Amino acid sequence: WGTAYGAWDFAEQPVRALERCLGSGCERWLADYQPEEGLAVMPGSVLVAASDSSSQAKARADFICSGTQDNATIQAAVDVLSGGAGLIQLAAGSYQFAEGADATEEVVLKSGQVVLGAGPGTVIIQPSNSDSSNRAFRINGTYVGGVQTLIEHAGVCHLHVIHLGRSSPISMQHARHCFVRHVSSLGAGPATYPIGQAKAMNVSCTFCSHCLIEEIEARAVYDADAPGNWNAVNFSRCYAMLVRGVRGFRTRSVIDAWGTRSSYFSDLYGEYCDEGMD
Repeated sequence: WGTAYGAWDFAEQPVRALERCLGSGCERWLADYQPEEGLAVMPGSVLVAASDSSSQAKARADFICSGTQDNATIQAAVDVLSGGAGLIQLAAGSYQFAEGADATEEVVLKSGQVVLGAGPGTVIIQPSNSDSSNRAFRINGTYVGGVQTLIEHAGVCHLHVIHLGRSSPISMQHARHCFVRHVSSLGAGPATYPIGQAKAMNVSCTFCSHCLIEEIEARAVYDADAPGNWNAVNFSRCYAMLVRGVRGFRTRSVIDAWGTRSSYFSDLYGEYCDEGMD
C-alpha cells in the first residue's frame, strides 16, 4: 500500500495533507478557508441557500432549499456539477433533512466532490429514524464481487450536524485521499433510546486509506448520567489515516481504531467518556 498509493509523511502540515487529499492542482484557499469572513462564492462552485439563509445568500444561490427534504435539494446541486467533480457551498442557515428510506434522506458524494459549509452557522438537522445505517453525508466507494471501486478526493467540511435519531452524520467507506474537517455534531436523540442505540458518533470510516480527519467534535445529550454508546470517530480496517484534533463529550470513547494500521493520531480530547481510545 505504501508503494502503490504513497505513504503519509506524518511530519506534514495539515495544509499539505489536504492538498494531497484534493489531488494535484487543488485550490489552496480551501485549506485556509475562514467562514467568518463572509460569503465568498468560488469559481466553478454551486451555491445552496437554506430557507432561512440571508437575502444576500439567496440572491446569489443556484439552489434555494424549502425547509423540508433539503437533502434532495443539496443532492440536486451535487448532481448538477459539470464533469462530476466540484465544490458545493452551503450558505449559513438550517437544512432540514427528510425522514424515510435510506436513499431519500442522505447526500451521496462522488469522487472529487466537496461540501463546504459556512462554519457552525451551517446546520444540518438529521431527523429521527429507525435505521441506524442512515447518514447525512456518504463518501462511499463500493466493494462488489470482490472488486473494490474507490472514491477519491471527496470531502465534507465547515458545518454542524444535529442528529436526532440513532444515525451518525458522516460515512466514509472504500475511500482514499478523502477528508472530513471542522465538523461538529450533537447527538440529541430521545431519552427513550436504550443504551446500545443512543449514538453520538460523528464520522465512521471503513476500509479507507490515506484520508484526513481533522478538527472533529461529537457531543451526546441522551442521558445526563450515562455517555452515548458510540465514538466521536470510528475506524474499521483502515490504513495510513491522519487524524488530528478530535473531541468527544459523553461519547463511549474519542477514537475506536479497530483493525487500523500505520495511522497517526494527535490532539485527542474526551470528557465524560467511558474510554479514551479503543
